[in-house]
Amino acid sequence: MIRSDKHLTWLLLIFLGSLGCLSPALFNDWVNWDDGAYVLQNSLIQQLSFSHLGKLFSTLEVAGSYHPLTLLSLALDFQIGGKSPLVYHATNLILHGCNIVLVYLLVYHFHRNTIIAGLTALLFGIHPMHVESVAWVSARKDVLYGFFFLGSLLAYDNYLQKSPAKRIYYLLACLVLFGLSLLSKAAAIMLPVVLFGIDHIRGRKLSSRSILEKIPFLVLSLIFGGVGILAQQAGAAMEEVWATEWTNSIFIGAYGIMLYIVKALVPVHLSAFHPYPFGPSEAWYIYGAMLPVAGLLWLLWARSSPRLVFGLGFFLVTIAPVLQVLPFGRAMIAERYTYIPYIGLFYLAGWGMDHILHKFGERKFRGWVWLLATGYILFLGISTFIRTQVWQNGLTLWTDVIRKYPGHAFGYCNLADYWKQQGNAGKAIEYYNLGINADPGFMDAYLDRGRAFQQQNQPDKALADFSHIIRFGSQKHKAYLNRGMLLFSAYHNPDSALTDLARAIRLRPDYVQAYINSGVIYEKTGRPDQALAIYSRGLDHVPDNPYLYRYRGVVGFSGNDLAAAEADLTMAIRLKEDYGEAWFLRSKLKLEQQEYGQALEDALKARALNYPVSQAYLDNLRARN
Repeated sequence: MIRSDKHLTWLLLIFLGSLGCLSPALFNDWVNWDDGAYVLQNSLIQQLSFSHLGKLFSTLEVAGSYHPLTLLSLALDFQIGGKSPLVYHATNLILHGCNIVLVYLLVYHFHRNTIIAGLTALLFGIHPMHVESVAWVSARKDVLYGFFFLGSLLAYDNYLQKSPAKRIYYLLACLVLFGLSLLSKAAAIMLPVVLFGIDHIRGRKLSSRSILEKIPFLVLSLIFGGVGILAQQAGAAMEEVWATEWTNSIFIGAYGIMLYIVKALVPVHLSAFHPYPFGPSEAWYIYGAMLPVAGLLWLLWARSSPRLVFGLGFFLVTIAPVLQVLPFGRAMIAERYTYIPYIGLFYLAGWGMDHILHKFGERKFRGWVWLLATGYILFLGISTFIRTQVWQNGLTLWTDVIRKYPGHAFGYCNLADYWKQQGNAGKAIEYYNLGINADPGFMDAYLDRGRAFQQQNQPDKALADFSHIIRFGSQKHKAYLNRGMLLFSAYHNPDSALTDLARAIRLRPDYVQAYINSGVIYEKTGRPDQALAIYSRGLDHVPDNPYLYRYRGVVGFSGNDLAAAEADLTMAIRLKEDYGEAWFLRSKLKLEQQEYGQALEDALKARALNYPVSQAYLDNLRARN
């Protein structure tokens, strides 16, 4: 496809320059924003076997999304580097580098033009808005879905260019790569529409054949779009904001488009979090965004140039699923959402640059154009190098968010979470206070501050925060759970505690932790039959939860119902193969049954899973065998 040494030289320079700008990411640590859910506390990725692959693909949501191939890539990293962030950052950088090459190949395939392809790939590689997708481990899904998405587009363009005898293989490759992209991130659902865009830029007329060949792609898009919405709902990622009214949603979407375009041209005031406006009365300027967006849509309708239609259409089509028409999360826009959509705008920049250089052929003028372009590229590269370091850890990340949005609670509360994870509950409370002062209606801040007060042995203040949420908040089930356990542990009032936990269960019948905590209280207050009953009730609602089986198994073991206990502990292990404690508890049960060989085998498995099994216990079992 690219045979010239000149092309390879330019591509190598773009590749190395882009990765050089992003190289500080290699030395970044974890951040307290989804990295725990994706890697550090995610047992799904901490083992890798053929039997475990089914769990990766059958789990509906992790952190509000269905992306099993992304989890598989993280599991491979875990096998190499464990919990060291270096391996994960290196993988993100490698994938981004591969995507730079694919962008160059795709655009060069269209036009055989080095300027258009090179500038598109360079802007894609070094733009500061792409830092989030590369420097954040939890954004692995962006660079991975992008890799398969671009590969699928390249396969489709080859399909259009090859002889009839070979075309079918490229179309099949396009479909397979599309499926892999969907398994990495649901945002890939818009690829079938982009395929029509490639038809257009290639001068291919719309026909029954061009539509029929895309039906399998459209079916996959519909399936994964539905799964994506279910995963977001299961992960409670869909938020109720003022944008949920359909009229406001349209204006929010239009304003989002304009923000993304402006930040593509002038990437300043970047942040890991860009909140919604507080209300329509304070965001009158959002409604004005409809005018320029209407102009962009008119340009598409006018179809004055296939290149303009493709570039602008590519951006609008691929950005459409994340325009918050259906509100996901608390952010109005997110920089990671631009990873693939910006290719359309960068393509237009490359095309415009080529057009200017050819239209105005004077050497002096061309020199000025190249000088300005070089200055702009240097600005982007330096900004990216600096921006990458903002993602060094939770302290640098959330300090930056607070600096950009000092009136919003989200940054303060996440910085408080960072300090809480560092074991500094006092510092955490300071930032929770700042978050509540910024937004007294932000209930998560009260919940987390209450937990921090518990760590500080200030139960009265914790009780006040949990009770405040119950009176005024939308996350009452969490507040009931925390208040219930506080009433038991600090105020020694098991009956009131159980009442609160029962209320939590009524609000969320699948609330596993409420069943477990209720059972623990029943056990500690000498009511094992009621503990068994509450665990069984929880399993009626959540039949595949290993922890409920573990707790019910322990009650059975204590009550000398060894057969039932063994069945429960075995089920816990079957559901969660890396459940070291369950392996150890079954070892204790086997010891009680005088099955010493099996007891030793289970104990060794528990130790292999880093569960603390004493050497004396193992020696005792070996002596009995």
